[in-house]
Amino acid sequence: MIVRANSYLESLTSGAASSLADVAEQYGTDGSEVSRLLLLAFLSPRLVEAILSGNQPVELGACRLARMGKLPSAWNDQADFLGFNA
Repeated sequence: MIVRANSYLESLTSGAASSLADVAEQYGTDGSEVSRLLLLAFLSPRLVEAILSGNQPVELGACRLARMGKLPSAWNDQADFLGFNA
């Protein structure tokens, strides 16, 4: 999901797609998935590394990541929000 999110962001920032609908069409998915997962492209590098290496909190699974709906912009706040500092 994190890799997909970064691919979606790259499509938008590179100009390969000009809207979420364009990104969805490009990747064969729907706009709601693109908008839901796009938040993951803004996770702190430390959290991404922990998740990709399997060192995230037990309760932080794919379903929770895909449906979190909001994400603090400050990296320390992200760690608190996602349970890394518990």
